[in-house]
Amino acid sequence: MEKSRGAQWLGAALVAALSLSAFSAAVGFPFAGIDDADYVTGNPHIQQGFTAATMRWAFTRTYAANWFPLTWLSHTLDWTLWGSAPAGHHLSSVLLHAANGALLFLFLLQATRLYWPSLLTAALFAVHPLRVESVVWISERKDVLSAFFFLLMLVAWLGWVRKPGAARYLLVCALFAAGLASKPMLVTAPFVLLLLDVWPLRRPPLLREKLPLFLLSAAASLLTLRAQSSGRAISPLPLSSRIADAIEGYAIYLKMAVWPARLAVHYPLHPEIHWGPLLAAAALLVAITGLCLWQLRERPQLAVGWAWFLVMLLPVIGVVQAGSQSVADRYSYLPLIGPFFALSFSLPRRAALWATAAAAVCALFVLTLRQESYWRDDGALFSHALEVSPDDPLALQALANQRLSQGKLEEAEALYRAVLRQWPTAGRALNARGLIALRRGQPREALRWFEQALAVEPDPTLVAPTMAATLTQLGRTAEAVRLLEPLEPAHPDFPDLQRELGVALAEVGRTDEALAHLLRAQQLAPRDAATQLDLGILLARGARYGEAIERFQRALELDPQLQIARQQLELARRDALHSSKR
Repeated sequence: MEKSRGAQWLGAALVAALSLSAFSAAVGFPFAGIDDADYVTGNPHIQQGFTAATMRWAFTRTYAANWFPLTWLSHTLDWTLWGSAPAGHHLSSVLLHAANGALLFLFLLQATRLYWPSLLTAALFAVHPLRVESVVWISERKDVLSAFFFLLMLVAWLGWVRKPGAARYLLVCALFAAGLASKPMLVTAPFVLLLLDVWPLRRPPLLREKLPLFLLSAAASLLTLRAQSSGRAISPLPLSSRIADAIEGYAIYLKMAVWPARLAVHYPLHPEIHWGPLLAAAALLVAITGLCLWQLRERPQLAVGWAWFLVMLLPVIGVVQAGSQSVADRYSYLPLIGPFFALSFSLPRRAALWATAAAAVCALFVLTLRQESYWRDDGALFSHALEVSPDDPLALQALANQRLSQGKLEEAEALYRAVLRQWPTAGRALNARGLIALRRGQPREALRWFEQALAVEPDPTLVAPTMAATLTQLGRTAEAVRLLEPLEPAHPDFPDLQRELGVALAEVGRTDEALAHLLRAQQLAPRDAATQLDLGILLARGARYGEAIERFQRALELDPQLQIARQQLELARRDALHSSKR
């Protein structure tokens, strides 16, 4: 028994080590230029730490068209520990993935008592190139975190099946709820438990015992639909297009699993139906289903693995289309476990076949290192995405954002033009054209772009603060106030909006209200030098020189290159001295 237990932990450690080896390079990567700003670096909520307000926001509000409070809290923990240094954020995701590989091995081993098939399944899961997106992209923390709770739930479920009890069942429910609160894609997990009754547990599928879990799934589904509808994340494609995309999507995921070439961060959605690929995909799905049913008695793991794949992909396969992608590498994180164990547990006990399987794991490891390398910076990531899909507007826009951040205005402008030719209502591209005009000293031209962006962008906080600052710059301060005041009640936690509203209110003489908004902005973004500067200027206008001096000093601590803060500090000291002599 001791030897068996030691072998279990050795296998788990081996899978974890394999995962860490495959993804250790990610710890040196930066934040990605897609979603990481929304989720982490530009998210004021997680940057406040574990306050009552953060907890309330995480559990009661939707953000970025999503509801997954435990994922937000994991980002909060990382920000508390590591701040804006990406290494710590990457490390958390890599460690979670390593733990997931070990948990998968332990679950399969306990359920089947078959060591080598369990180890092969976990190894395929750990190092497949399709894992890269979920592990290396910090915004996809929800994948590895929800999988962690899901796999723990499977282990707990196995314990309950073998020794039922109220405490064990409550543990299963708690872990499932935690998984749903990390990523609601787990809503089909109760169906997975029904499949596991067929194999490997070999017990009658019992629906009644799983009813509480189905109720949790229903609640999570409603919350997710509400969040994505409010964030305009659900695409209004015709039902026929969505069904066609779903059928093709299943085949594409299988193709990527078997031949993981030309993987990219985004695969653009094409609403038109192509009958040739669609019929080929449908024929493939029917053939695999027929094979699994034919082998159901002799090899039930084939049918269970295939059904696992179909069921776990169902929430994201496109029948309810959310987002602009046709398929996504990250969506395969848990679903492909099914085909992996179907293959591993059906492999005959022949040395040559197992040697081939080991070689396949090694090949996948090398391909994963290559795929991972594209995430080393935004230029490599989105240039590769454009090699895979040359006209992808999202990749064009992300590459343009990188060029803009580097100050390469001409290159950025050309890329944004390419985006807008394909996607005339791309609010972020329109907004970026305005930012380019501002950098060129053309505020009136910038305002024209901001007005177009505001008309189509679902998130007004992206456009309105800079547009208001431009209006203030042009002397149209009352318009800036009229723009921001109606938005503030619905978006009280956005520091840029609070700061620009405070500046505009100060310019129209509403000093007390201006101070309240600037203090709120400072509370939301305590390390923002511009907010400290604006507070100092407002306090100095009110002859509160001591407080103003503290704000200017704080601004210089945060940004020593902020020369205007240095100038305002000298003016405040001079005015304070003159005031004391009166």
